[in-house]
Amino acid sequence: MLISRSHPKREEAWVIAAIDLYRARRSRTTGLLNGLIEGPCLSTSNCLKTLKDTGYRRGRRGDLLLGILSVGNWTHRGVFALARANTRQKPIVRAMAKVVSDFVHVASTSEIPEGKMKKVIIGSQQVLVSNVKGKYYAIGNVCTHAGGPLDQGILEGQEVQCPWHHSHFDVTSGQVKRGPATRPEAVYDVKVEAGSILIRPKQ
Repeated sequence: MLISRSHPKREEAWVIAAIDLYRARRSRTTGLLNGLIEGPCLSTSNCLKTLKDTGYRRGRRGDLLLGILSVGNWTHRGVFALARANTRQKPIVRAMAKVVSDFVHVASTSEIPEGKMKKVIIGSQQVLVSNVKGKYYAIGNVCTHAGGPLDQGILEGQEVQCPWHHSHFDVTSGQVKRGPATRPEAVYDVKVEAGSILIRPKQ
């Protein structure tokens, strides 16, 4: 063993090392990195300090021991600093979607005759507006299965067929009528005023 069993500060050195390792592992800022790198760094540093304070320099073996601990200490510190710099989180930029709570004009009634549909944009969302027997409905335009554009599909009665994998959605409720899609489309409130079609997210 590097530290003699008869050394008066042997137990104290190992207790300090154990405490440092425990504290390092509990650190939430660097997680596992602390336990693997910073822990040995702190332990080595404290062992070195304890041995120096107690005058543990006995000939060539003592010099060799302190030399090894010194090299290990600074090596661990260098590795830890480099690893910490490489794992530092970069700023995260989140794009905030535009929130629409009021009715928004999206088209005129003349643009969507009976039996037809049209893609419009509300906020940052694609919306499919359909005319079923003279009444207007609005659901999400992006297929919930694989992202197909519903406005490029086929409208039959009150069901729209996705052009990609042929999922069917009820344009009056957003519900799936035929797979492979399993999740319904978002539904929007619709109202008509003076020939204008206005929509907003369902409330």
